[in-house]
Amino acid sequence: MYEIYRQTKQSIILCFDQGAGHPFFIEAFFSAEECLFNFPEEQSKSRKAVSLLKETWGLKVVSVEQAENERTFVLHLEKGLSIVFKWFGRQSNILLWNKGEVIWMLRNKLENDLEYHASVIHKPRAWSQEEFIEKGEELNAFIPQLGKQVMEEWARFSHWDEVTHPEDKWRKVKALLHYLEHPTFYILQQNNRARLSLFYFKEEGSKLLSEETNPLKAARLYFQAFYRYNRVEALREKLTHHFNSRITHLSKQIIQISKGIEAFDAVIPPQQLADLIMANLHVFVKVKEAEVLNFYTDETIVVKIKQGMSAADYAGVLYKKSKNRQAEKGNMLARLEQLKATKEHLSKELESVSFAEARLLLSLQEKYLPVSVETKKNKEETEGPEFKEYDCQGYQIFVGRNAKNNDELTLHFAHKEDLWLHAKDVSGSHVIIKHKNNGVFPKPVIERAAELAAFYSKRKTDSLCPVMYTLKKYVRKVKGAAAGSVRVEKESVLLVEPKE
Repeated sequence: MYEIYRQTKQSIILCFDQGAGHPFFIEAFFSAEECLFNFPEEQSKSRKAVSLLKETWGLKVVSVEQAENERTFVLHLEKGLSIVFKWFGRQSNILLWNKGEVIWMLRNKLENDLEYHASVIHKPRAWSQEEFIEKGEELNAFIPQLGKQVMEEWARFSHWDEVTHPEDKWRKVKALLHYLEHPTFYILQQNNRARLSLFYFKEEGSKLLSEETNPLKAARLYFQAFYRYNRVEALREKLTHHFNSRITHLSKQIIQISKGIEAFDAVIPPQQLADLIMANLHVFVKVKEAEVLNFYTDETIVVKIKQGMSAADYAGVLYKKSKNRQAEKGNMLARLEQLKATKEHLSKELESVSFAEARLLLSLQEKYLPVSVETKKNKEETEGPEFKEYDCQGYQIFVGRNAKNNDELTLHFAHKEDLWLHAKDVSGSHVIIKHKNNGVFPKPVIERAAELAAFYSKRKTDSLCPVMYTLKKYVRKVKGAAAGSVRVEKESVLLVEPKE
């Protein structure tokens, strides 16, 4: 093992040297849709990558342990350290053991994983006919590790429903258990989505992309297919939803404005009404309401003069209103044409989405889906807000980017037992050291976090900067205080040199 780093918020890379200049990489990929393994043949480290678990760098891999009947495997290193891959769907996690006990984990929100130590990972099974009978000869109950969908596929593949005799059922189950020792992996395309399956049979809407008996190659091929199909199709669905929503909204606006224009035209124009009043001034000398002939339509209508005004003055108001009314109708017509043109354009874009390739979809995403919307959704899919992230002796250090981000870091992201730091008496970033189950923060880790707190403050150019630190539970927000402003209690102070 020579390096571990977080490439993106969703991707962790582990780098190994097999000797003779032959590297080996493991990529653990976490997303809301699926958690995957990839074994890329080469890897390029991003400039924004964050180093992790430096205490494991340079240690040899002593052995690899596969948990019995569990979706977990362990890389045992020198010095009693072990890297654990617990792969439980969306509850997947990467842990670091010290002599079998958890001292670090990647996804801190999965608090139950703190108890996932060496003594609990194995689930021994006899895989006997007696146990199969005890489970009511139900496949999902007997082999729950494969999941309901896989077992349903195997049942179809093996014509399980046609088997009735218990001995025949057990023979099929034994054949399945034997097959699982050395299976074939099928990468399929179903409904424009990639799937990894242990079984394949031709059916409508399903296409075989590749098959592989080597699990590392199969994982690599599926990871590529996942990116090619699933992520592209997810973007296609997102754009389709966006355009349909926009078009529906535009259609409602078009109907609303069209009705407004109809209602506008149904009313006697102010200029015509003013003309009728002026032509009948003698009628309104003593009355405020009278029937007069509308010489524009040859119909008799009732005209009312506004209270407190003479007929001539009211006609003057109507003449002025007529000028504004023409401009108002012109604006409505122009707006209507604009909405129709936009709807037509978006309809064409929507049509192109259905058959567009990845490059065009990405272009449409950049054009139509605001970054802020995408960022918000990405935050929901990953581990939290985008803070600056550092690693020191296996401890994660997070740094706020601005006042609002500081509030998010301290008030929502940090745990009460995390250590909180801030440059004393000046504005700057909040800094958090994530706690471990032993509750101890080594002095070098505190000093490194303090250097960051000093660097990301108004005192970054000073030779020395005082930094206060305390447990997060002693930091609270005062009601009505500005963003990033907090009240601190039981703090200690140390002097450090500002360093990034």
